Amino acid sequence: MPASGLHTHPRTRSTGPLPILRRDYVRKTCTKETWTTITAFLSWCKSKWLAQENAIDEAEKTFIGLIYMIESFIDGRKMSYTVRQELDRGMDRITEQAKAKIEAAIQEVDQIAANPSLANKSQGTPPMLPSPASIAPTNSANSTPTNRDGSTPNTAPRPPVPSQNPPPQQSRQPGPPRPNPAFFPLLPRRVRESPAPPPASYLDAAAKVTEPIDASMIYTLKDLTATFRSTATSMAEAQKTLNLATLARHFPTTFTRMVNSTLGPTEEHEPDFDDEEGELFWPGQLVTGEGLGWVCLMGKAMILEFGKAYGYKGLQGAVPKPSDAPKPSHHSQRPPHPQTISHSSSTSGTR
Repeated sequence: MPASGLHTHPRTRSTGPLPILRRDYVRKTCTKETWTTITAFLSWCKSKWLAQENAIDEAEKTFIGLIYMIESFIDGRKMSYTVRQELDRGMDRITEQAKAKIEAAIQEVDQIAANPSLANKSQGTPPMLPSPASIAPTNSANSTPTNRDGSTPNTAPRPPVPSQNPPPQQSRQPGPPRPNPAFFPLLPRRVRESPAPPPASYLDAAAKVTEPIDASMIYTLKDLTATFRSTATSMAEAQKTLNLATLARHFPTTFTRMVNSTLGPTEEHEPDFDDEEGELFWPGQLVTGEGLGWVCLMGKAMILEFGKAYGYKGLQGAVPKPSDAPKPSHHSQRPPHPQTISHSSSTSGTR
């Protein structure tokens, strides 16, 4: 980490994420809004490198992969903590509410099967049927009445009235079993653990269950899917140019510091950032939300090893940030010359 009292701007281009990571590490959290402050800078760096991609060699292209890897680990950290801090609790609540609704829907199916008369109540009042008189043909003087008092009633068989009861479940045809639906884990335990497959009526009732979510949850889910896509894209680009093989070929010192390390994936806070010979660790899986510190440490080691051929000295060779110049007074647009000030002081002292 930067030493206290030093301007950190000379090293910002290689260690920009570290101050943000340090704050998150102390609080054991991830402030997504803070991480957005560095995305514009990373995009600018990436555009400068990509503009020269066809004119640089394999060793230089590893730094393009380094920028992509930093982006992907930042996004991976945001994804991991979004799930931990927001989605876990929210989706647990929504899941429990959906389970209760599915249980009620299946109980209603069982009640209708036991008492078919309840089917009409659950389906609501059916539409009114037309009266026979309204659809009977108009009698004329020459027509024969369809039915007269004392006559023999029409004994022609009528078509059967459709039954309101659900048809009995047909036996399954021999063949491969049908896969369970995606919502199968939400079904009641008695249905899930039954040796028989769940009845189609149960599955139909469960499939119609819905659960509303608020606008905040909608945005969180959409942000998660968008971040996942960008993370996958960045990591796919990173591993093209930055991997253990390219490190072994072009950065043997950095590679040796990694493969011979005794440190573990969760000890990224242990190394001294300014130590050029200390142990490193190949960044682990970004899905854990950690590892960004190892990426920055690896990047610093790569920069130092690559820059030695060009006389790069790191922080020791950085030009310090100039202090703000004193503002000119309203009497003069230009501050007095130092020699003038010295001469005036000596003259006043002799008096």
